[in-house]
Amino acid sequence: MKKLSKIFVLLFTFFVITNAVLATNADSDVLTNDDIVNNIKAEFNFESSENVKLDEDIEGSNLVFGNNVTVNNVIKGVNLLFGNNLTYGGVSEYAAIFGNVVRINGEIINDGAIFGNMVVFDKTSSSNRDIIIFGNNVTLSGTFNRTVRVYASSLEVKDATINGNIKITADDIEVDSDSSILSTFEYNDDADFKNNNKDLIIKKWDEEIRKHNNSKTWIDFKEKSLRNLDTRIVYMGILNDEIITESTAIISINDLDMQNKDNLVGNNKAYLTAFRTNKEYENKGYFSKLYKFMEEDLKKRGFTSLTLGVEPSEVRNIMIYFNWGFTNYIKSDYEYYPNNEKILVNYYEKKL
Repeated sequence: MKKLSKIFVLLFTFFVITNAVLATNADSDVLTNDDIVNNIKAEFNFESSENVKLDEDIEGSNLVFGNNVTVNNVIKGVNLLFGNNLTYGGVSEYAAIFGNVVRINGEIINDGAIFGNMVVFDKTSSSNRDIIIFGNNVTLSGTFNRTVRVYASSLEVKDATINGNIKITADDIEVDSDSSILSTFEYNDDADFKNNNKDLIIKKWDEEIRKHNNSKTWIDFKEKSLRNLDTRIVYMGILNDEIITESTAIISINDLDMQNKDNLVGNNKAYLTAFRTNKEYENKGYFSKLYKFMEEDLKKRGFTSLTLGVEPSEVRNIMIYFNWGFTNYIKSDYEYYPNNEKILVNYYEKKL
């Protein structure tokens, strides 16, 4: 956190110097500390003490210094908060928050910048425009309606709804199954990324099994999926808490149930399968968005080509896949369903 500490000191120094300059009069009199404080008070609601708690709304901007800082009011302006242990539960038009332990459970109407050692956004927090976060350990919950930029050692995205783009630079990233990211999700190539989506996978398979009248074939599909979690990545598109589209990437030759593996997986190749979209959401571009995300994610993970299979009779799908770049024909072979149905499949490849 040395870099973060330097940023904090530089910003704090800049702020104090700026206000001192603003307070200098035409005669260039030497300013006392009281002069600087009075000048700050003229521009901001100003609080400075060991323990600060703000509950009354403020028409204008706000500046607070303290060890323990709790803010629960409405600030109709810029909210500048500096503290060791800092809890923000109010509403601000703009916010810049600096602390050791920072907990956010309020609303930032426009833009915000958060600096801290430990930064926690609770489930009740919300940000309506762009927000940037610098921290050692960062937890994101709540609702983010536009761009989120995070620089952290570790990041946990937990029960969060992110309606805009999120871009992350971190060593460790973990996203739980209750989080919804509806636009671009970007992170650095060397991050250790974990997506805890087993519960979602089970939920989706159970839905498909019900749709297909408890078909033994679909029960078998579920069993195969769950016993290969270490060799597959399941991608899902979620809208209003509903899984509306999905796909699976088989990423290892060690997959127990993939058929016709040769030249389709391994050696930095990933095999794409199980493309599904709920009927009411078909032909609306949702799967295309999921595919683009999946391709970018696999590229970041080091895969250099993608493969897929399609039945020769599926002319429309073949045209779509060609448009996506799957133009290199690999081979044709038969796949067998659990009910012993035999299907001819053509396999194609796209270089990344």
